Amino acid sequence: MSNIVISKTIAGTSYQVTIFTTNVEEIIAKSLTSFTPPQSTAKQTGSSPGDADFGPKDTWIVDLLMVTRRFNIDGYIATEVDVSFSSGDTPGTQNAQTKRDNLVYILQDGGTFTMTYDGAKSRDNNNTFIVNCEKISIVEIPGDEGTVTKYSVKFTVLEGTDMPARSS
Repeated sequence: MSNIVISKTIAGTSYQVTIFTTNVEEIIAKSLTSFTPPQSTAKQTGSSPGDADFGPKDTWIVDLLMVTRRFNIDGYIATEVDVSFSSGDTPGTQNAQTKRDNLVYILQDGGTFTMTYDGAKSRDNNNTFIVNCEKISIVEIPGDEGTVTKYSVKFTVLEGTDMPARSS
């Protein structure tokens, strides 16, 4: 499974967190709106099986010509002690607590951030996505020692760019 790297520069400082993935669900959805037009009162009375107007009324579907792409990501962040387990950082330079704090800091800053994921191609046909976080859950995984060395993370991101600020 491919790892996911979340990164963002905040107030001149670059933050990067690697999530070791256990499950990544990619959801591509079209925006459709449906509605059933109101019927005349004449078509609402006396309908019974066999009548031409019996049964469900036609529903109109409007395709809003928009496709959204979401990723539901399950994984973990951990203190790295083994080079073979490395996310690219020097093993031991950041413990799990620091990585957790950096991940929360990136997500709480608001707006979009960069997500690198080798398991899919972005609109630019590479593996870098501009995303925004819809929700996140972080669970501490207890260990034998006093310091937490692993956190389970589950989050959902939506691919897209920030809406431009409105001018008055």
